[in-house]
Amino acid sequence: MRLRACLGATTFVREDCFSIAHAAGNAYVRSQVPQAEAALAVNDQFAVSAAIPLGAEKIAGRLGTVATSVRLGARAGELGPSISKLSLAKCNRGGGILSNVEEFPAVARRLTEFEALVAAAPTALEAIPGAVYICDKDGWLIRYNSEAATLWGRTPNLGGERERFCGSHRLFLVDGTPLPHEDCPMADAIRSGVATRNTEVVMERPDGSRLTALVNIRALTDHSGNIQGAINCFQDVSAHKAMEEEVLRKGRDLEDFFENGAVGLHIVSSEGIILRANRAELELLGYAPEEYVGRHIAEFHADAPVIGEILHKLASGERLDRCHARLRAKDGSIKHVLVTSNSRFDDGKFMNTRCFTIDVTHLHEAEQARNNSG
Repeated sequence: MRLRACLGATTFVREDCFSIAHAAGNAYVRSQVPQAEAALAVNDQFAVSAAIPLGAEKIAGRLGTVATSVRLGARAGELGPSISKLSLAKCNRGGGILSNVEEFPAVARRLTEFEALVAAAPTALEAIPGAVYICDKDGWLIRYNSEAATLWGRTPNLGGERERFCGSHRLFLVDGTPLPHEDCPMADAIRSGVATRNTEVVMERPDGSRLTALVNIRALTDHSGNIQGAINCFQDVSAHKAMEEEVLRKGRDLEDFFENGAVGLHIVSSEGIILRANRAELELLGYAPEEYVGRHIAEFHADAPVIGEILHKLASGERLDRCHARLRAKDGSIKHVLVTSNSRFDDGKFMNTRCFTIDVTHLHEAEQARNNSG
């Protein structure tokens, strides 16, 4: 193709690098800076970018063919057929005439993810439902959305003194250990390509307030696998974290209540197997956990009919209140106890019992002694 045939509808950009004039149907392009890149739009459909390593004075005196790295693209975000060279002819005004363009076969190339994100309008990141920011291959923060700025509590300046790896004021691990920006997950992604999935970090704002953020980070590579930058999508999970910690606290309280209660407590399955027993019950009978838990409760009752009736009532949904029973201790002695128990049902199915065991052996022995003395 010959470029001059399209000059009537040609729009030229990057005039900061080239001075451009039209005369007699020819385009005059004068390089303003060495190694400049000219970008031309033809018929509002094609784009030409030419790297011409010539200064203004040299280009004026150069005739003939100049090798370039010119490409012609059909639409935004795509580089199309490669153009091998430009022919320059002398111009009275000291410039050059783009007189001929020779075309190579079309080899389309899509933009990389990083290039597409950087080339997109700044508002593009606002469409993402969450906080997001992008760093380049050197870790410099180059893009972020308003949600990220809100969570950071600050608005990093991308045009002045730039920041690396993160826009937060300070970072910490969830255990409170300070996390320098140069050691954060974003830095790992840029240096080695290591992705981070659903990892919690603590961000501190300039006012000292903190939030727990769930971060997802991955490197952005070119088509050859070279790292061009990285993207971090994160969200504030502080409320969820507080709820989780409250559930854990209540769980610890219940565990402490069960394990360290002042009276014996055990849980028995619907089949009669002891699932758990607390310290007080084990000490009452003298058994180690492995000697008691996992065995059938009837093995420790001295009166088979009594435990049979207890299990039957509990399986029927009845509640036991201070039911007298005799238990065998490890040393062979008999412990007189009062059992208070109820059952847990799930969708009508009997699952297990919860039993409190109170030792009344001394009371029983005192009463027996009083009866014998009378």
